[in-house]
Amino acid sequence: MSSPNWAGYAAHRPGMQFTDVRGAWVQPSVSCPTGGTFSSFWIGLDGYASNYVEQVGTGADCTSTNQPAHYAWYELYPAPRVRIAMVIRPGDHVEAAVESVSAGTTLTLRNLNTGRTFSTVRSGASGPLTSAEWIAEAPSACSGTSCNVLPLANFGFVPFSTCSADASGTSGTITSPIWSADVITMVHSNGSVLAQPSTVSADGASFTVSVH
Repeated sequence: MSSPNWAGYAAHRPGMQFTDVRGAWVQPSVSCPTGGTFSSFWIGLDGYASNYVEQVGTGADCTSTNQPAHYAWYELYPAPRVRIAMVIRPGDHVEAAVESVSAGTTLTLRNLNTGRTFSTVRSGASGPLTSAEWIAEAPSACSGTSCNVLPLANFGFVPFSTCSADASGTSGTITSPIWSADVITMVHSNGSVLAQPSTVSADGASFTVSVH
């Protein structure tokens, strides 16, 4: 399927609740010939077929010409995105997990290069837990109930690995036969491809998203 702001994979199956999603990626560098472009890399629950999403990830933005900014964040949409106090640099290997627990949602991010780990349990109702995702995104700027997709930063490519999920007590990789896995291509309003995921590796756990 196509999306104006997502590229990657979403796992889903009617009647299944996804309670855990995990994945890793290498933080890409961004080319910043101009400012005002943005990109995010994350794993999460919900969002594919619901108006909620519980997610944790990193960002790579061009704040101005030749001024890239790298950072970590989590978000329990529709609540605003929250910055994580963790240094993120191009080339850093990041591991992430989102888990729905009785107390709320556990969000974990580890930078294997620096050894830093962030983990928090956020209380409150989660979404319906109908999907799990591994995504490169063109983020949106929101004002009230109106959101606009921001220009995508040229991050070249981002490799995802060790991708897995738990649903209704069963674990599997992206391409597990237990559920369906939809490939999502980011497409501009004029129909041109902005970012494209590769096919999933033979073990079902790795793929790469490349900017076009």
